[in-house]
Amino acid sequence: QLPCCAMPDQQAQLGHEPLPREAQTISAILRSMGVAHYEPRVLHQLLEFMHRYCIEVFRDGADYAEHAGRSGTIECEDVHLALKLKSAA
Repeated sequence: QLPCCAMPDQQAQLGHEPLPREAQTISAILRSMGVAHYEPRVLHQLLEFMHRYCIEVFRDGADYAEHAGRSGTIECEDVHLALKLKSAA
């Protein structure tokens, strides 16, 4: 069992596989917010939330691109619009 907030280098010392890059990023964000202890499943929940959120944004962006006549090609503007509208909701 990993300590609840083992750093990637600590994991290697403990003989565990390093965390995926996305999980390391979320762990760093938690540390930057002063969160020193959390259950390992917190990372999994935040990764799942991030994944679902990104999928929704990109799907919305694809819809906006299709509406603009660019089916199959998503541009930054489409993603920006999707994010703007999502945050306004």
